[in-house]
Amino acid sequence: MPILTQLLKREAYKSGQGRVVRRSTFAVLVLLLVYGLSSLNQQLSLMLDSKPRVILVATLAAFAVWVSYRVVNYDKFAEFLISTESEAERVAWPSRPQVIQSTIIVIMAVALMGILLLVMDLIWKQFFTALGFLRIDV
Repeated sequence: MPILTQLLKREAYKSGQGRVVRRSTFAVLVLLLVYGLSSLNQQLSLMLDSKPRVILVATLAAFAVWVSYRVVNYDKFAEFLISTESEAERVAWPSRPQVIQSTIIVIMAVALMGILLLVMDLIWKQFFTALGFLRIDV
């Protein structure tokens, strides 16, 4: 089915599936469009009066929201979003104690690597200062 035909359909593709991911994707698209339209509105404020500018931006906003809605219901993209949500449901999420334990391990590893790098830096500093390659002026 051609893209233009898909964009002009009114019904949602497999509306009962992938709701969370589709709604999230739609919300992100709308937020990006709001940001873009607010920037456009600021740029147009230098060129157009208030009423034509508001009409233009509102028309573009309505069109952009419609296109965003149709994009998340485009057959191929909707199938991708549906399969993404079904895969996310199959993930074995760690328990809270496992997350805390893993976080502690990562923080300790980063701290130990930081200490190791500090010690190595001090050793190399002393070495190059003793050789005369590094001069420290106070």
